[in-house]
Amino acid sequence: MTLQIRHPATAAEAEALLLEPSASIVGGGTVLQLGWGMRAPTQTLVALDRLPGAHGIGPGRDGWLRLGAATLLETLRTHPDVGRYAPLLAAACTQLGALAVRNLATLGGNVGWRIGDCTAALIAHDALAELASGEQV
Repeated sequence: MTLQIRHPATAAEAEALLLEPSASIVGGGTVLQLGWGMRAPTQTLVALDRLPGAHGIGPGRDGWLRLGAATLLETLRTHPDVGRYAPLLAAACTQLGALAVRNLATLGGNVGWRIGDCTAALIAHDALAELASGEQV
């Protein structure tokens, strides 16, 4: 098996790549490694970390705090705006793995794999996810 890592430049390109049956999304890759014990690794990893808006913390729409899905958990833990406006999220990140893991793991990976600890904190903060289309859910 040959493992490929693809880095789409747009959300549309990422969506097209993910139509391949052997494709999976990857950010920092920490949670993906956990899944390898349960199933064979996928052949194509679609890394979303280079998409516009994937990184960063800053002002969002209507005064909300905007958190990019590819933002590292350690960045979330230590960023003053996260501590000020989303203290439960900052506290959750403190409890996640070792420093080495937090320096690789992303918010999107933590939430997207449905086994992360950030989801409850985001729900408590009434967070919304903004999709590539601009729709908020």
